[in-house]
Formats: sequence, C-alpha cells, structure tokens
Amino acid sequence: MARTAQRRGVVAAVLGLILSVGSMSAPPAAAHTFTKSDGNDSPGRLDIKSASVKHGSTSVIHTIKTYEGWSAASLEDDSDFVIAIDKNFDDDFELCAIVLYVRTLRAALTNCGSRLIRTLSVSKPSATTVKVRLPEGQLTPAYRWVAFSFWTGAPARCANTCVDTAPNSPPPILHDLTAPKISNIVIPQNSESAPLTADSLVSFQVSDGAHGAGVRRWSVERRPLGETTWTEVASGSDEGPQDLAIPGSEGSMYEFRIRAEDLQGNRRISATFESFIPFDDETGITYDGPGGASDWTDQSGSGHFLSGYHESSVVGATFDVTFEGTICFFGGPTAATVNVTIDGVPPQGASIWSTAVARDEIICYGGVGAGSHALTAEIASGTVVLDAYLVYPA
Repeated sequence: MARTAQRRGVVAAVLGLILSVGSMSAPPAAAHTFTKSDGNDSPGRLDIKSASVKHGSTSVIHTIKTYEGWSAASLEDDSDFVIAIDKNFDDDFELCAIVLYVRTLRAALTNCGSRLIRTLSVSKPSATTVKVRLPEGQLTPAYRWVAFSFWTGAPARCANTCVDTAPNSPPPILHDLTAPKISNIVIPQNSESAPLTADSLVSFQVSDGAHGAGVRRWSVERRPLGETTWTEVASGSDEGPQDLAIPGSEGSMYEFRIRAEDLQGNRRISATFESFIPFDDETGITYDGPGGASDWTDQSGSGHFLSGYHESSVVGATFDVTFEGTICFFGGPTAATVNVTIDGVPPQGASIWSTAVARDEIICYGGVGAGSHALTAEIASGTVVLDAYLVYPA
C-alpha cells in the first residue's frame, strides 16, 4: 500500500483547504445532499463529474462519475480514486477508501496512512463510473466525506499529477445513516378532566442530532380506532417540541402516530397512541324526573365542554344513557348521592358522586360484559352537575 502513503500528504493538504472554515458540527443545508456535482475543472482523465452515496442493507455505496471514460488498467500508474472520510467530525480524515488497479480493479480501506484495514467491494458499471461499498460497521452514524481523483497516466495533461476533488470548497459532503428521533410523546388517552373542545392534545419532539442532516418534515397521522387507513392531520419541518390540538369530533376514538424524515431520506414512525374524545352532555342522554326534563337546568357558557352542562338538585331526577365498554362521567362541582342501575341492576361500588373541580372526572362504570348496556342514574340527595361523558371500548 505504498501508494496510500504517497497520497497522505495530498489528502491532508486538501482536507485543510476544505475544512478551513472551521468546525462543521452544524453543517448548512448545502451539505445535506446525496449527490455532489463537480465542474469540468481538471485536465486529468479522472476529472470528477459527481460524487454520490446511498444506503444498502448493511453497507453504504459511494459512487464517483467522471467526465471522460477510463479503463481499470489506467489506474495502475499512480492514478486512483480516494474517498476520504471524517467520521469523528474532528477536522481530520480517519478512513480512506482507495480504488486502484493491481492485476484487476481493487478497493481497500485504510487509515489514510499505510495501515490496511480491509479490502472493499468495488465495481465499474460504466466507462465513467466506479462504485465502492463500505460496510456500515466501519462507519459512524453520520460522517463527512470528500472524493479525490489522481491522474498520472496518458495523456499527460499536468506537470505532475492531475488532482480533482468533490467538493472543491467547504463544506464536505455529509452522509447521515440514522433517522430522526421522535421523543417525549404525550397523547393522553383522556385527561382527568373533560376538555373544552373536541380536540386531541398531541405533544412530541423531533430532532436529528448534532451531526444529523436535519429534519425535512414531520407529520401527525390519525385514524379511527379499528380502521386501517391513516390520514395526515398536521405537519411541519421545525425541530424541537411540538404541542398541537388536533380537532376531532365528540365521542370519537382515534389512534395517532408520528412520522419524521430527515434531509437525506431517513424515516422513522412512532408507536401508536389512542385518544378518546368525550360526548357532550347534550348527546345521547335522556333527562327526566318527577317534573319531567325541566327538573334539569341546561346551563350554557364558557369554561365547559362544548355547549355547557346539565344540573339538578331535584330528588328523583334521572338521566339515561346507553354504552358499550366503560363509561366515565365528567362535571362538577358535584356532591350528591346517586342511585345507579346498569341493565336494571345496581353496580358494585359507591353511589357517591363528588368532585370540587369543574369538568373533573366524577365516576366510571364498566366490567359489565360485551354488548350495549343501559345506565340509569337517579338523584337521591345533593346536586349533580354533568358536563360530558367518555366511553372506552370493551
């Protein structure tokens, strides 16, 4: 690998030029590309036209294209390609992939000095193209790289060696192997108090790391519980915390997930989260009493879920509702004794409905088996303030 040692000084000199702008720990958007085009700017036969990279299943494939055609055998006389990799973001090249000719086209991974690390898979799919496959295990999740070509063959167009690089100026090309991170996800199935509107509250954070390519886009997807088709309901491109209120409809049961993609196409999908929206006190409930429905006062105004709430202190006033699964009632301030039956049978547990906080969860009933059930509640004493109710599936 004597030729590798000969190239070390040239590579180091070009590295100093390309990194002369200083640390690139937060590279600009220009670095976030798969392909870097290069002008027809070197007289050598290996004048680089483009340098690109893409993921394989367990490796990264670097491709260099030239303006002119060349033969594999022409790389025998100190003409070669070098892919120099700064994997530690420390303004130094730790790895060099060398493409050269030794009885056949070969590629080797070195320490950019005289130490051979391993041989590499290399191919020449066209007269102007070479592809080198680097195992992911030799790389870091994100790294910077520069492609070099050295030409000393015929025709001799340079006094010594024709050298070309891609890129010719900072920054080096960034390659990011990892998908953005989606963290701090909070999508309450429900809260301890009924909301004011029929929204699902969705909070999360998207980031691509200090050396990542940057977030291209994130999106929030929703589908009704039990269905298979996802619908996008929110999107953005900014990193950092997101706190969203996703409009829905009362009584809906949703599943949510979050997608994120970075500027180099890496994608991640979060786990799925459920969110249930209450029914309003006006929906699906029949109010009655000794004096009829007028025993309940229909109160409207702000500070309550959707339309308002129902309130009664009349002994014997009732309401009826049907449900499947588990039903939870929200309201307050409430302090009452309520006689409850489900399908005509009193449920186990206390009949005291009490909370000092408006829209707070008062009490839940469930565990009564599959199918539809009829619940009747009758006031024995005190005051019931009913704002909303929530139904969880069985």
